[in-house]
Amino acid sequence: MVAVADYMTVSEAAQELGVTVRAIHKRIASGHMRAERYGERAVLIPTEEVQRWRELGRMKPGPKRASE
Repeated sequence: MVAVADYMTVSEAAQELGVTVRAIHKRIASGHMRAERYGERAVLIPTEEVQRWRELGRMKPGPKRASE
């Protein structure tokens, strides 16, 4: 059984790191960020992986889009 507190959704990880969901998906697809797939759609990222990226400062927030 997976402990919910041990994982984050892609959206939660993106918010925690201050980047877009797309940026997280790109890191997962390239193999740079660990993630686990549950079922067909659920992708969960270990909390320690998000913490590791935060500590390393490897993901920098991108430029802000102009509001419309």
